[in-house]
Amino acid sequence: MMCFRKIFWIYCLALWSLLLHSGEVVFIATADLHGNLRALAKLAPVIRRYPDAVKLDLGDFSQSNFAVTEQNGIPVLDAFNSLGYEVLVPGNHDLEYPEEVLHLWRRRFKGAVLGAQWRLGKFIPLPWLIVERNGFRIGVIGLGDAGMKKRNGFWHDFQSADEIASVRQAANYLRHERCDGILLACHISSTNYRILGDILHEVPEIDVAIGAHSHKENTGSFLRGKYVLQPGSHGESALYLSFYFDENRRLKYIRSKLLRPAEEMDKAVLTLAEDAERSSVNSGDVPLRYFSDAASFGKAAAESICKAVDCDAAIFAFNPGKFRKGLTVGKLYDMLPYGNRIAVVSVDRETALKILKLRRKRLGEFFAAGDFNRDKIRLALSDYLFFALPELSGKEGSITGIFERDVLIEAWKKQEY
Repeated sequence: MMCFRKIFWIYCLALWSLLLHSGEVVFIATADLHGNLRALAKLAPVIRRYPDAVKLDLGDFSQSNFAVTEQNGIPVLDAFNSLGYEVLVPGNHDLEYPEEVLHLWRRRFKGAVLGAQWRLGKFIPLPWLIVERNGFRIGVIGLGDAGMKKRNGFWHDFQSADEIASVRQAANYLRHERCDGILLACHISSTNYRILGDILHEVPEIDVAIGAHSHKENTGSFLRGKYVLQPGSHGESALYLSFYFDENRRLKYIRSKLLRPAEEMDKAVLTLAEDAERSSVNSGDVPLRYFSDAASFGKAAAESICKAVDCDAAIFAFNPGKFRKGLTVGKLYDMLPYGNRIAVVSVDRETALKILKLRRKRLGEFFAAGDFNRDKIRLALSDYLFFALPELSGKEGSITGIFERDVLIEAWKKQEY
């Protein structure tokens, strides 16, 4: 009997020690890579120093690099798999692909694709994932860009629910599952007081939020009383985040820092980059119409867009600093890195002329074509401009589903001018 009691108490003490122990859970996050595999190859050696960390990417991993875009972002997913990523939260530019590509991503990526508030046709991302490390359970809620419902709502049955309600529902479930901590991984700027701040205020169960989208690093700050962070863009940095728990399983403190690229490239990721570049050489080198300068390029682009959707006038925006002579398909992708669709909006002449005079760094320089002397103008421009310009807020318009780049490639391959 004494032996049985002794064994019983040893068992109880062992169980109690499991329940009462301190420890940490480490996360490594990247965001806004925009297909820059060579930059990821320099981050990879640093990321591999944390083999037990939960690795996640917060979106916009695929668009902006011709080789990666042409291959539907797959080379970057293969790099994530090589590095042991467990979570992917698609960003707004990742949803410039059709629904079937997202199904391909789910099959290819070895981790979980998260997005609590959106779905695209039959593609429904998981709202959350519970990860376990060192005896602790952390619930990770994935949240897409809050502006996606405006840009993508017309296409392939895109649906987007209220962000606060979606996060609250996920957080309630994770607390019911007795998670030791909750992390919000979102493609929303970590300093966005109006959107992310409201979410953190309304869903106090969230312990920490990692943001993305704005391309601005944040080593750690407070937003509505919650700790928020953000890794750099284009492989500039990765984010290190550690949850440290005390012996009562309470979150005691959080540590964070930015991880800078190594000098040497990771061989596995570099090989993926080189393979992607080689496979796109032939299609990327297709020559297009010759332009001597950025102004002639911008005006011709506006003319092609105006003609393609049969509008009265068109405005085309791009950064003249990216102009390259000897234009090819690949160079066009470098100059116009994102898959913007053409929008058509009805405006009066005063509004159209006011837009032409705008100078906003992030939007690029504006080039125009068509008739701006009408009282009412059917104006063609990118969907990005349509939703970014407050001057067009509330204006009647639609998204055609035709991509700017596709129009220019088709027109300039045929040498219509």
